[in-house]
Order: sequence, then C-alpha cells, then structure tokens
Amino acid sequence: MKLLRTFLPLVCLCLFATPCLRAQVSVYGTFGAADYGFSDKNTGHLTIYSDTVAFEGGAMYRFSSQTRNQIGVDVRFQGSPGGRGGEAGVIALQYAFVPREHRLSPYVQVGVGFVSDTGNEPTVPYSNEAYLYERQRVTSPAVGFAGGLDLRLSPSWDYRIIDLQDYAGVSGAPIAGSAAFSTGVVYHFGKRS
Repeated sequence: MKLLRTFLPLVCLCLFATPCLRAQVSVYGTFGAADYGFSDKNTGHLTIYSDTVAFEGGAMYRFSSQTRNQIGVDVRFQGSPGGRGGEAGVIALQYAFVPREHRLSPYVQVGVGFVSDTGNEPTVPYSNEAYLYERQRVTSPAVGFAGGLDLRLSPSWDYRIIDLQDYAGVSGAPIAGSAAFSTGVVYHFGKRS
C-alpha cells in the first residue's frame, strides 16, 4: 500500500503531462525467474532462495528528445508468490537507444528502492556450529540495476526480449537482495518519437 501511495501520483503526473511535453509514457509487464536472499553480518549466515517465479510491472517516462539517445524515469515492482518469494521495487534513471532503422532497442538503468524477503534467520546459537532458526521478514533499502533489450512490434507494442535486474541491499542487519531475469511486453501511449 505504501508503494502505491508513493509511486501512483508520479505515474499519474507522467500520464497527464505527456501530451503537453511530447514525451513518451509506457507500461510493461514481465514474468521470469528470481533469486531472493539475505545475509546476516553478525553471524555470516547466507540464505538464498533460487529460481522462484517472478512477475514484474512498471511504468516508464522518457523525456522528449530529437535524438535516438533517450533518458527517462522507470518505476518498477517485482514480486514472487509463495514462501520462497519476495518483493522488490525501484525508481530509476534509464538510458535507452531507440534506433530509427532497426527494431531492437537496448536500455540500462540505475536507481534506488527496496528489496524484501522472508526466510529462516539464525537467532540463538544452539551449539558452537548450529543455530536455532525462525521465519523472519527482511526488508532493506536497495540500489537497483537493470538492463535489457526490446523488439519493436508495432508503433504501440514492444516485446521485451530480456530484462536483467539486480537489487542490492545497502544497509541493515541482515541485508536482503535479489537478482532476476524476465521477458514480457511493453505498451507505449501516444506517438513514439
């Protein structure tokens, strides 16, 4: 709910400002696989949950540009259902190369957000080498990195061939993190530059 209160006004502002600024607003949805995990600095314990199904949705706002090099803002949220899953969200600055002659468009981005995971965290030392574990939710502020490749299908639709992302927790004890890859579709509102 906090995520909606934070990012929904930004998305609405981008949608309403687009006709005036001749910028590009797009939404996308993807699915793929993600690894979630966390590390405890105090105990050195590392927990990783591999290859969980992940779904991602987001919105992009690319500033008006007469060149093929475009800068924009991307707001994305990733989630994985079940006991091995987690969530991650980021607001990022995106660079994309949008060629006129070719249909492939690569992009990279970096931003800030959060990553959250539920897992077994060691709590009390049981002996010299063993710990008692309890189920715990770990949420960390994170730096997010992503990159990928889109294939233009029509003036309004792209196929997102691949989207690679990494959310690295930056503080807390323990620290959560996530890495994922996905594929999906992108819809562009209005005329593309």
